Amino acid sequence: MSMEVGSMSPDGRYRWDGHAWQLANPESAETATAASPPVAMSAPAPIYQASGFPAAQRVEMHAGAAFRLGFFAFFGAGCASLVFWAVGIIALVAFGGAAAVMGALGSHT
Repeated sequence: MSMEVGSMSPDGRYRWDGHAWQLANPESAETATAASPPVAMSAPAPIYQASGFPAAQRVEMHAGAAFRLGFFAFFGAGCASLVFWAVGIIALVAFGGAAAVMGALGSHT
């Protein structure tokens, strides 16, 4: 691809000198590299809130939350069921044993 000497780049900022692209307007290079003042940005519009306090998202976990959380509902209910039955059997054996002891003590009088 051959370029004609003096041809301009498509954006109009550079001129071909036969070997390399050169700035078309060297004085504009100084203004291009000079620091520009920061652009003032407008503040975002305030969000309407019914109260004077900022809204906060609050997450609370209650004791029964495990029963309402997807897979953990089944896992939690299963664990609770096992614990319930284990405590029930232990209590039944303990109270049954106590009743047997008391019955045995009462029959010897």
